Amino acid sequence: MNKKIYMLLPAVLAVLVFSLSQEASLAKEGLHQASVHQVNDGDTITLRFEGRKYRARLIGIDAPEMKQRPWGRRAKEHLLQIMRRTNWTVYVETDVERQDKYGRIFVYLWKQKHALLNELLIAYGSAVVI
Repeated sequence: MNKKIYMLLPAVLAVLVFSLSQEASLAKEGLHQASVHQVNDGDTITLRFEGRKYRARLIGIDAPEMKQRPWGRRAKEHLLQIMRRTNWTVYVETDVERQDKYGRIFVYLWKQKHALLNELLIAYGSAVVI
């Protein structure tokens, strides 16, 4: 088989597992509309919602750090492209654990209440499932 298929297979499987684990989220109850103020890196953004600004970490994924060149910059650029396509507006869903040790809130980000952006980053190869 083609090497590209073997390279894509783990990403596709990760997306499927991630999607199945998020079935309950598809009800979309408790989502908050937010504006994206800044993309900090491939898995961290700054949001404005509920009248405040929050630094947020995307749940369930890990993107390369900015110092991991060139991959960190590419992951950030990919997230920037996604945010531009959403007109910098997303829907935020939190989980049981609300914050990490750095004070960032944990979030799932939805585009127009139907596409999980955390999942898109995995599908495009910009992040991995953690």
